[in-house]
Amino acid sequence: MSASTTIDPLQAGQEAIYFYLAATEYLADVPILLLRKENLENKLYNILKVLAVTADGRRPGACLVVLMPTANVADPNVSGPQLEVTFTIRVMENPTINLSDGGTGKSAESLSLFALRALHGLEISGQLSTLYGDSDALRPAEEKELVAYDIQVKARLGQNPESKVGRITLATADGSFTATCATAGASIYY
Repeated sequence: MSASTTIDPLQAGQEAIYFYLAATEYLADVPILLLRKENLENKLYNILKVLAVTADGRRPGACLVVLMPTANVADPNVSGPQLEVTFTIRVMENPTINLSDGGTGKSAESLSLFALRALHGLEISGQLSTLYGDSDALRPAEEKELVAYDIQVKARLGQNPESKVGRITLATADGSFTATCATAGASIYY
């Protein structure tokens, strides 16, 4: 697989969350969008369209957006580094549209709680650990004229440390200087 088609664990986790939520029966009538940086403008247009424009004869009035993940170094003293990855799912609702005929009738709060329950404890294959709710798992989000919440779930991502060379030994004898390395084939520059 070439580098351009390889999916890293962060993108794979984001996509796994998107597909898992999209496959649930409770969210069958709720649009779910996957937000990647390269298609940000198009997705934002689609979000506005979902919340304000009739689609297939109805206006759902609510949607979920799986945002791009963020990561922090969980423990700076562990090699790798070991990352704590945060996945954010934004739930947005226009109550006027959502509670009218053709809307989902599901509040932003009920959608948020459902998504959090569905994702907490979800096992994603690959390098990511099981998802768990963040300590700040559900909080209001700023979206003009909408009821919106951010759901945050986390996973650990262990990474293999970069290989390092062995210790360099410096010695002097008879006016000459010698540098040697315990790693076979290592080059020493000074």
